[in-house]
Amino acid sequence: MFNRSAVTSSIIRYRPSRVFAPQAAFISCHSSIHTCTIAQKSAKEVVKENLEKLNKKIGKVAAEGIEKTQEASHRVSEAASHAGDKADNALGHAEEKANQKSADVNENVETAKDKVKDTVQDLKKKVDDST
Repeated sequence: MFNRSAVTSSIIRYRPSRVFAPQAAFISCHSSIHTCTIAQKSAKEVVKENLEKLNKKIGKVAAEGIEKTQEASHRVSEAASHAGDKADNALGHAEEKANQKSADVNENVETAKDKVKDTVQDLKKKVDDST
């Protein structure tokens, strides 16, 4: 029926299904150096697996970045709160000092006012006495 001894080239052989195929696809692999064509993954599968691995790595790096950003944000918030507390304390202390100085100034003004009144009265008495 078919002439199996007829080979069109050293790589391609004629099969009963009348399909030309590479010779390596129909023989088993015995050498440790060469791999069998049937056992190899297609380029599409290899690319797909590599893209999945890359996607996982990117996801992990992004998640770590988000975590570090959240930690930094928390630390900044704590530092700002601490700085706000210090500023409030300093402001309260400054306000207390300002109130004390204001009270001292008011007291000095009252004292000076009393001295001026006494001096004016003394001068009036002297003027009245001299007339």
